[in-house]
Amino acid sequence: MLLDQMKFAYPWRPYQHRILQDLGRHLTDKRLHVIAPPGSGKTVLGLEAMRQIGQPTLILSPTLAIRDQWASRLQEDFLPNGAPSPISFDLSAPAEVTFTTYQAVYAAYRKGAPVSSLLKQAGVKTLVVDECHHLQKAWWKSLIELNLAL
Repeated sequence: MLLDQMKFAYPWRPYQHRILQDLGRHLTDKRLHVIAPPGSGKTVLGLEAMRQIGQPTLILSPTLAIRDQWASRLQEDFLPNGAPSPISFDLSAPAEVTFTTYQAVYAAYRKGAPVSSLLKQAGVKTLVVDECHHLQKAWWKSLIELNLAL
């Protein structure tokens, strides 16, 4: 499993370490909200939280650039060289970790694609919602439906 192979390659910053030490308490409501300035390490913190939760995950981003940043951080900061990487960028073929955009989820729902059932078949139980303040009103409905279905 990919999540079992993951290990952060660098030391944690003090505030990241504190959050991770208390992750269980932070997740008592099955939600974790991280608000911090750009460059403060939110992405790697999210990946570590995903690793500790230990469930197949869908990571949602507002743009392709941010989606690709998540995948790069996973590959470069958490996986040993040469480790297989069962990830996907395709909602119709989800993997242990699937990266996509809000627009892709919205487009799939508009087309009637069975997004929820495909993600459930892949065992996805964790959603990471990055930069959610960028969500457009029209995208909320598909995201809420997806969250309720998982």
